[in-house]
Amino acid sequence: MTLAYHLPPTNNPSIIVVGARKEATLPKKYWSPSYQSFSFIGPACPPLRSCKEGSTSFRYSPGLLTSPPNDGEAAVLFHPGLGHHLHKNGWLPALSILKDHTLRTSRPLLFTHYSEADLERDAVVVEEVFGSDERLEVRVESNEWMDLKDLKEEDEGEGETFANMFCVTVTRRA
Repeated sequence: MTLAYHLPPTNNPSIIVVGARKEATLPKKYWSPSYQSFSFIGPACPPLRSCKEGSTSFRYSPGLLTSPPNDGEAAVLFHPGLGHHLHKNGWLPALSILKDHTLRTSRPLLFTHYSEADLERDAVVVEEVFGSDERLEVRVESNEWMDLKDLKEEDEGEGETFANMFCVTVTRRA
């Protein structure tokens, strides 16, 4: 539901999940049938075989994003930890590729965040990479479709922590 709510409708509904981890191992029935294909890429992505289930195809690529996604793909980063001090520099090359992809194709980017603290950390990087470009719009929203199971991050203090609690979308201005 997070994808359907935060990504605009399109004639070519394909999604690339960048930095894929556990989401790549979810049963395929959990992925919306309104999308034609899902590509999972990330260093922790399991090396699964590409397959098709019904009318939806699934591709898996362990490794880093080093080239632009296909033109029809919208990119999603599920709670990537962009601003975490151990990961920030590792994300910058992929974010540059995704920025160029959004500008070239008008396909959106969607980032999700566990908590307000996670959002604030990542927002610094999102602003650094995307915010200064007047051709792009960055929108932050709470996510009414978040997972309601309360989680706790190791480095977080007080407060609620839910998977996909906040969403940031980056789109090309018309």
